[in-house]
Amino acid sequence: MKRKGSTCDFVEERNAELLKAYRRNFMRPDLKSLMEVYEAAANSEAPRFYVSECRAVIVYRYWKKYGRLPVAVGSRRKMFHLIAERADSILAANPDCTDRDAVANVIYSPAPTFFLSPLSVKTIIHKLRS
Repeated sequence: MKRKGSTCDFVEERNAELLKAYRRNFMRPDLKSLMEVYEAAANSEAPRFYVSECRAVIVYRYWKKYGRLPVAVGSRRKMFHLIAERADSILAANPDCTDRDAVANVIYSPAPTFFLSPLSVKTIIHKLRS
């Protein structure tokens, strides 16, 4: 289980990419409010899954053993579910691959979103801009 107060190993990298996504979406004429911009930034494609390899492997092994994820929050739960599905497909295609290698392959590949809420994006952007 994740410890209270633990932080992402890639905060600076994630924040820099999130700021780029925010700036790209800020100029879109179809977005009428800042909350729409934050939501669009949160839903932008991310260059990778922002989770440590160690944490992703722990959650994946837990999922394989117990058939459920030890993560309660919606967006993180979706992220780990997607990582598990992709790792399973890699392992099915490559039986010689270890689960650690499969998970690493997944987390260093592009992610469909940042797996953050619009309010989390707002908080991060405000901290970066102040």
